[in-house]
Amino acid sequence: MHDKAEAFRARVLAAELTRFRGSSPRPLGPPGVELDYGPREARFAAEVLGPGPARAQAALHALGDPDDPRGTGRRELALEVAYQEYAAHRLEGALALGEALSKDLGDVESALLWLRSASLAGRVEDARREVAAREQGAPVAAAIEFDLLDAQLALAREEPGAARRALGRALALGSSRALVEIAWLELEERRSAAAARWLAGELDASAAQGREPRRRAWIGFALAQLPPQSADSSPDAPPAVRPPGGETRP
Repeated sequence: MHDKAEAFRARVLAAELTRFRGSSPRPLGPPGVELDYGPREARFAAEVLGPGPARAQAALHALGDPDDPRGTGRRELALEVAYQEYAAHRLEGALALGEALSKDLGDVESALLWLRSASLAGRVEDARREVAAREQGAPVAAAIEFDLLDAQLALAREEPGAARRALGRALALGSSRALVEIAWLELEERRSAAAARWLAGELDASAAQGREPRRRAWIGFALAQLPPQSADSSPDAPPAVRPPGGETRP
């Protein structure tokens, strides 16, 4: 076991020297043995290991390394690894890294990743409680992100009323994304005219502000113009809303 650990340390050192010279070393495989990382060793290992639990563990150790000074990029590295683990559905690593990073209450991105990981791991109610706690007193931009996530979590629990309330809070804070998501809820509930009105307002606002409208807004507006299914059609169906600014295409 000692030989394996020392052999792995030698491979890490060689890979770090390759990086120092400006080249990209081939990602290392796991050490094959549990390591007791020394000062800065965990960050060096996380920088050169290939994706997987060993890299996640090294990045987690690096976050708690008292001998690794601030400014070394270990938080950025840990967030990169956390996203990697989340994308691969290796939730143990994503959860551990996200939770460690989000202890900094100002790190909203890490908190959102942690809470999405918790939801994917089946801990939806835990995630929703944490979202509610973090939303209180958060800066406006962060509160919007937490409200939008709360809406996603509510929909995962098939609670459209709770999702609408969360989106309403985000909308009240000025979120155009919330407006678009409300319109999509209207579409899913077959209220095309209401969805079109929401989205026409967003598209007009985008034009007035000189910004590119969200692609999801154009797609939703186009879908709202489609005729209903014959089985669902009604002679009293409201007329389609005209495209904003005379536009005829999404």
